[in-house]
Amino acid sequence: PEIEAEIRKVPVNKEGDSRIATMIGFAGEKVIIGSKAGKAPEFYQHFKVIPALWGKNYRTKTFRQLMKAFIRELWNGIIQYNPAVENAAKEGKLLIAVGCPSSPDWTNAKAVEDYRTLITEATACKNVTVLAESTAAIMSAVLDVNEISSDAGQEKNGKKEIRLNRGLAVIDAGSSTIDFTYVLLGKKLITRS
Repeated sequence: PEIEAEIRKVPVNKEGDSRIATMIGFAGEKVIIGSKAGKAPEFYQHFKVIPALWGKNYRTKTFRQLMKAFIRELWNGIIQYNPAVENAAKEGKLLIAVGCPSSPDWTNAKAVEDYRTLITEATACKNVTVLAESTAAIMSAVLDVNEISSDAGQEKNGKKEIRLNRGLAVIDAGSSTIDFTYVLLGKKLITRS
């Protein structure tokens, strides 16, 4: 919990915001993301669309250009906070895991590769993986427990425990999608949107 609280405080843009609305603005060569983007002469929102539509124009730019510029500016904010991240990414010592909705529009092989390529171009990170958001949430859930066990029992010495022999399920109710993933290690993976 302390680490999560610290992460939430980390500014991810030059204005010091730690939460960034998915909005982008352009003032000449300057790229502005978040709520302040609405004041820019060239302003866009609602540009996160399925990869199959990235080649289409949204006024003067393609959806892909907007996605890439937004992610690049977000990445610049992360680098500003911790410059070592940039070298780690370029040297292949960092993994960027990106979640996407679980629908086939996002998880088909071409869409995943397009998204991976876009993130790679925007960040110059050599190691990028794209996975369904509910699958990514499973990773987070596993990292958040004190002990992972196949033994019976929900609590051990007052600590949370996951029993992987019974599987792990995550329901990710986002702002525009509801994704579900169930994993029974070594046996099955079910992901639906």
